[in-house]
Amino acid sequence: MGPLGHDRAFARRLLTQSDQLLTRRLIQTNSSFGRLHFVPADRNHTGNIMQTNDTHNSVRFKTGRPTVTPAATAALELAKVPDILLLARHIHGDWGDLGERDCLQNELAVLLELRILSRYVLPTGSVIWVVTEADRSSTTILLYDDC
Repeated sequence: MGPLGHDRAFARRLLTQSDQLLTRRLIQTNSSFGRLHFVPADRNHTGNIMQTNDTHNSVRFKTGRPTVTPAATAALELAKVPDILLLARHIHGDWGDLGERDCLQNELAVLLELRILSRYVLPTGSVIWVVTEADRSSTTILLYDDC
């Protein structure tokens, strides 16, 4: 089998593994919007950013040096949400308010060591992004308006 055949087989295995991971993490919330959220299967997702009832303790990847932009710091303080909470959710595989496709992309990014992006909506309505670089040298917490 040539190199291309190995790449296709490898990609099929990765997709199968990521599908299995997502299946274990997919739950549907009781929100009025009926959105799907990807969280570890043993986590009781309440929809409240402060109450995750986290029983899933495995860190999925290294963060490198964490950085919080000044605008994100101000938004987090206003919402009374600690930055460490969002960082913890991010490294444990709770990608926040992302669509199915973006969650799948994050699962593959963990396996292939690519850039990982999480999105969290604060109680004030502000949107926070948490981005871990592909080389795992740094993770940045920033306000969506900073982008």
